[in-house]
Amino acid sequence: MSNNVRKQSSKLIERSQEDKLPTQPTLFSSKTPIPISGEITVSGLNESLKSLKHEATNKEFKFPHKLPAGTHWNNIIIKFLNNEEIEINVKRIKHITNFKEMGMLGKGNNPTPSEQWTFLLVLAKYNGEITIKDPDAKDKYKKHKQALAEKLQNYFAIDYDPFYPYQSCVEKIGNSYKIKILLIPPESSQIKSEENIEQTDAYGIHEFLNSQIMDG
Repeated sequence: MSNNVRKQSSKLIERSQEDKLPTQPTLFSSKTPIPISGEITVSGLNESLKSLKHEATNKEFKFPHKLPAGTHWNNIIIKFLNNEEIEINVKRIKHITNFKEMGMLGKGNNPTPSEQWTFLLVLAKYNGEITIKDPDAKDKYKKHKQALAEKLQNYFAIDYDPFYPYQSCVEKIGNSYKIKILLIPPESSQIKSEENIEQTDAYGIHEFLNSQIMDG
């Protein structure tokens, strides 16, 4: 047998023996599941989900028309057609909507208007301005005002407060909540006598008025 043939045979035998040697198992070569204990977390997942939820909420309740450039709060007119529907006028734009489409829903399976919607309706009945009579209730209704302001800012995509400052200013005298939007109350629900309001009120407006505001 020649030397070349012997060398080639020797190499083949070495390769055959190497193939038979056991290989070191790796994490991904095992055919059986690898047990994992403890909690698995994905960095940034919760923040991403919260961001998506926030974006979905913001996109859901928006004024469906593009506001003309330079639109301010005092360019907006909201007329209540009844206790649940309004007509919005912004310059030449007219849009009819309701508390549900504006995202002002109360709790429950069949939600009624939220406190923010009721606050807006009360403002309409009092020419856009109310004064809190009970000092103990001031903080509570300050939250209602802030919640309503956030709803309106998000809905109309106007990034500043739709209310004048609570303290006296050029536009008003005394401490009060005065909105910059022109509000028109429903024609069939103008300010009534206390007795009639109590008999016909279905949204807690009488209780709201009786406990919070002074001017009639």
